[in-house]
Amino acid sequence: MTTPITLLEAPADEGELVAAVGAAELYRALREDVEFRFVAIGRVPGDLPATAYGGDYEAIYHDGRTLTGGVTLVDPFAVPEEHDEEFLRLWRAQHEALAQHRGYLGTRLYRDDDAARFRHIEIARWSSPLMVARATARTQRLPALYVPVLSGSS
Repeated sequence: MTTPITLLEAPADEGELVAAVGAAELYRALREDVEFRFVAIGRVPGDLPATAYGGDYEAIYHDGRTLTGGVTLVDPFAVPEEHDEEFLRLWRAQHEALAQHRGYLGTRLYRDDDAARFRHIEIARWSSPLMVARATARTQRLPALYVPVLSGSS
């Protein structure tokens, strides 16, 4: 089973995007300086008023914890197919380290072999932005965090 995931750059009119998304879950980034201001999970129309990247992703890893509540971390990865094994090895090591931190709620790693730009997308849940900041303090990289705008069929 696949999950449609679409990463959306900030449109000129965010209200128009929210109205156009339809039955998908729509998330808005907490910070305005992220590359993808919105993320839609679920089928979206092809004529959205924003530049979109996405596809039909298969969950290749799920840690079994909850994926509800808190904030949503969305991390896309552009990985050439020939580097898949190396990426997965590194991702698993990083995931195992982060999953030990307080506030971690769960994650799924998705892959789309046909994706034009991002072959892998991680979607993780954390209890709060503070817990993510504490867990990632040593990485020198502030991940993009999202909160729901619409949740399916709204």
